[in-house]
Amino acid sequence: MNRKIIVIVLAIAVVLLATPYIGMVYAGKGQDKLSFEFVLTGMYTRPGEVLESGIRAHLWDMPFISLAPMVVEIDGTPIPSNLLSYTGSLRVNLGENINGNGGETLKVTETITIWEDAAHTILRGTLELHVMGNVEQGQGVGAGNNFNGFGTGDFAGVKLCGDTVGLAIVDGMVQLTRVGTIMGWPD
Repeated sequence: MNRKIIVIVLAIAVVLLATPYIGMVYAGKGQDKLSFEFVLTGMYTRPGEVLESGIRAHLWDMPFISLAPMVVEIDGTPIPSNLLSYTGSLRVNLGENINGNGGETLKVTETITIWEDAAHTILRGTLELHVMGNVEQGQGVGAGNNFNGFGTGDFAGVKLCGDTVGLAIVDGMVQLTRVGTIMGWPD
């Protein structure tokens, strides 16, 4: 009798533990992977909150302002820039990075809002991007940082992932390019 109870309990435990992994395996199955490209030019509006601790300095929540029409392309088809708006925030930790070398770690949170009309009165949804990365001293800023994201509103169920393939900073102006794939994009 005790053996049957133990077997039943173990079987239930295995099912409960395996369920999330089965979901991960099937996530995105049957959805087409389309190309995604996002190009943005702008600048940070203020230095953000600066906290210093030992050899590290932390720049938190620096808002980003888009200065030129941004480009969002899904499978090579651009979304008109007058239907887009953007908010972004950068958090940088200066000093030692994850490898113990001088450099920085960064986290960027971005929201690309897609509107139904140019007056921005009817919201279709958003694409929420989260960027994480490390930059070693002397290796340039930001290229190679990974991003992932998801959609809301009409884009609920959309998943994005990719890399920052280009980033240039000149006199406080930033131009970045994020390239990757998007799944679950509505027709």
